[in-house]
Amino acid sequence: MVLKKEFDIIVCGDSFSSATKNGNPRSNTRDHYSQILQDQYGYSVLCLARSSMTNLGIAWQMRQAIETGCKFLLYHNTWSYRLNLLINDNFQVEKGLKNFIYPFKDDESSYTTYVGHNPSCTSSNGVQTPDNDAPILSTVPQGLENNPTLVLTKDQHKAIEYHFKYFFNEALYQEVDSWILAHWHHQAEKAGIVPIDMKLSLGQAMFNYQMKGKMVGDTYIMHPDHDDDRPFHTDHATQQTVADAVHMEIQKLSNA
Repeated sequence: MVLKKEFDIIVCGDSFSSATKNGNPRSNTRDHYSQILQDQYGYSVLCLARSSMTNLGIAWQMRQAIETGCKFLLYHNTWSYRLNLLINDNFQVEKGLKNFIYPFKDDESSYTTYVGHNPSCTSSNGVQTPDNDAPILSTVPQGLENNPTLVLTKDQHKAIEYHFKYFFNEALYQEVDSWILAHWHHQAEKAGIVPIDMKLSLGQAMFNYQMKGKMVGDTYIMHPDHDDDRPFHTDHATQQTVADAVHMEIQKLSNA
């Protein structure tokens, strides 16, 4: 089944692919690669990526991208230890990506019509929607006890602790996550969409940049050029490199 191509490009992923809504707060420039592809190269782009998203959430982003329609689907995986917390029992398959809470006011994707919200997790978002009862919060496990927008009970915190202590195996979860993303990669191809895994080639510059940081104990210290006001972890030059690589690949594929 070949779907209508609503957008040239739809971007899926976590913070690495999540654009800042109003551009870089320090320079007022739209310097994420998805925004450069729009502003400099003229592509129509929808960014569904969200900070702290899980691989399951990224798979649902890919599912939404296929339903919405695009020519190219850019995506990448993330760490498999992230959690999908069920906030309520409102999950409905037909709601698609609206099942997932987009809680961050700085993420451009939080303001699209395709995603979910929940007052208990998005009080600082400023995004109000009629269906603001999304059930799934994808999140990193670190710092949940200090999260002001998510109040978990002691039992819930203990359940998370036990999950990692007794039931979590990173290699197993990584393997299962790879199967899920591979499925939606294949579904995109069946729909006539070109899926591109950004970690395999085109997005390597931004992931390499992140590796310039270092671990100090249990704390990751960002690269000194990292702009903490942006969710996507890199400088403008790196984002330009990624945008240029994507544009060149699209031109090559389009002329093949």
